[in-house]
Amino acid sequence: MLGAFEHADRPRRYASVSSDGRLSVFDTATSTLSNSFARPTHLTSRWTCVAWRNHDEAEGMLAMGNEAGMVVIWDIARGEIVHELQGHTQAVHDVAFCHSASGALLLSAGEDRLVCCWDVKSGEQTAAHKSSKAAVHRLALTSTSTSVMLGSSMLRLVTLREWKRVGRLAGHAEAVKCLCFSPDDKLVASSSGERHISLWHTPPSPLGDGCLQSLALEKPVKAISFCKQLPPSLVADGVYVFLALTAAGVLLIWKLELPSAAKKGKKKAAAQPVLSTTPDCCVRVARDPAKEESSDEPRILSASFCSGGEVMVGYGSEVKPTFVQVRFVKPDGSFVPTVELARAAGGLFDSKSPKLSAKKSPKLQGKRAHDDVQLLGAMDMALPAAARRKGEHGELAAATTMLASEDGAAGGEMPSFGQRLSAMEAATPHEQGGKTKRPTTASQVALLVQALQNGDAAMLDQALATQDAASITSTVARLPAASVIPLLEAVLQRIQGKPARVATLASWLRALLAQHAAYLMSCQQLLPLLTPLYQLIDERLSVFKPLLKLVGRMQMLQSQIAAHAASGQMSGAASADPSITYDEAEEVEAEGEEEDEDEEDEDDEDDEDDEGEEEEDDDEDEEGDDDDEEFGY
Repeated sequence: MLGAFEHADRPRRYASVSSDGRLSVFDTATSTLSNSFARPTHLTSRWTCVAWRNHDEAEGMLAMGNEAGMVVIWDIARGEIVHELQGHTQAVHDVAFCHSASGALLLSAGEDRLVCCWDVKSGEQTAAHKSSKAAVHRLALTSTSTSVMLGSSMLRLVTLREWKRVGRLAGHAEAVKCLCFSPDDKLVASSSGERHISLWHTPPSPLGDGCLQSLALEKPVKAISFCKQLPPSLVADGVYVFLALTAAGVLLIWKLELPSAAKKGKKKAAAQPVLSTTPDCCVRVARDPAKEESSDEPRILSASFCSGGEVMVGYGSEVKPTFVQVRFVKPDGSFVPTVELARAAGGLFDSKSPKLSAKKSPKLQGKRAHDDVQLLGAMDMALPAAARRKGEHGELAAATTMLASEDGAAGGEMPSFGQRLSAMEAATPHEQGGKTKRPTTASQVALLVQALQNGDAAMLDQALATQDAASITSTVARLPAASVIPLLEAVLQRIQGKPARVATLASWLRALLAQHAAYLMSCQQLLPLLTPLYQLIDERLSVFKPLLKLVGRMQMLQSQIAAHAASGQMSGAASADPSITYDEAEEVEAEGEEEDEDEEDEDDEDDEDDEGEEEEDDDEDEEGDDDDEEFGY
């Protein structure tokens, strides 16, 4: 999940982008959700970066880039998309706002090795520069917005106006994931996402040296930043405050003090590290002493420096984070060594929520807490109130009470979801008035999600046993996006393991592919999942190819026979006699008569020719006599 605080002395808003493409804006003062935005096609691609515009330039404007190469500019105040920028052909790695003489600009760097410059007001692309060797993964602007540091595996400082390289730094073995400038632009901190952080002098020399120190941490680095406004007790030349957020959710803060110019000439002073391996302040979330350290423990999600020696910290759940301001500097200028944040409440259904506490609610005095109040998890289904009070379904309530006593009712704990589900199946009548009770869509969705999360094959088979087309379509449509791929994998595994179940699982597979087609097309793992299904279908259909050809020919013959019969019915009643009869003798006689007629015609033509010749001879004789008379013969 992506997240970023707005650029201000005291950030008032925090932007979070979830895995399904929704943009959520939280109020840091109250830790509540202010707005939630989403594009109509928010499931088609995954967002890769987010950045706020400076608070003094425009209020409530941020940019996001996705893996399809699109950059979107949101106006939070109006709740609409200002521009959708199409300039990259591959994934966008980072975006950054800057202010130039011509106006506000937006820089975007992508996997296609392009760094594009956009005009924020008009949305037009003003320039595009291509990296020669590797794609740029991070952008860091100087405080004057005249130069930008391009971070791939190597760091290069480039001027924005002429786009000329000022210098370069050796960088890291892998692509840079974290990059930032100090307030006076004299230092640059970078990290490739592993355990190492490097500090560099700026401007870099053309030879590529200038590394001040390399610091190794215990956990991979998630984010780094310099404090822009130091408290009065720390303001001095060469003094910086630097933070690093690790992947374990621990915030580390150092006081960085560079040696003076007089001491820089001495080799011993220059050889001493400016950052100690032990941080000056460590901020973490208090852990539950009853549980061991695990990935489910709350962690710090994001942090940003505030003015006055404080840092804004967001921690807890990614869906609903908690924000607090932590003071890490005392009035005398010394650092607080360790700060532990109080664990945030788990939500309305948390057993430790004060609203559900038996001690603070007068209605629950003298009763067991779970007699009237159910403590539910995120995907648990509530039991009927009459069943809990032993009213209408007394048998179900008795079964639930028995499970609670076996599971430790003395401590006031409720039975687990699986135990309650078993009790409901055992006690709830499946037939009412001779009709089978159909499960609701909400219960089917909860059952599917719970089975997928717990890996319960029996519960999943029970949910997939439903064959009602309307119920399947409604259930799949309400399925969370995070459960679509796991359910598709489970269905395909059952089809490949037992091909005879294709008839019962085809409805679920068809509904999944139809309802979540846009989301599935954006998933890279879809093709490997569907390849075995393609092979299975080809194998099953290969033996039917000759039969399909024969069926096609038979259908053609049947259609011709039907058309002929239909034409006969249209002309009238069809006679029993054949329409055409072939007689060989009659055919021979007919041929003989035709030959006689041809001979007679030929004789007539010969007689006519003889008569014509005789007439011509007589004419010639007459002409000859006339000629003799004329010449006196």
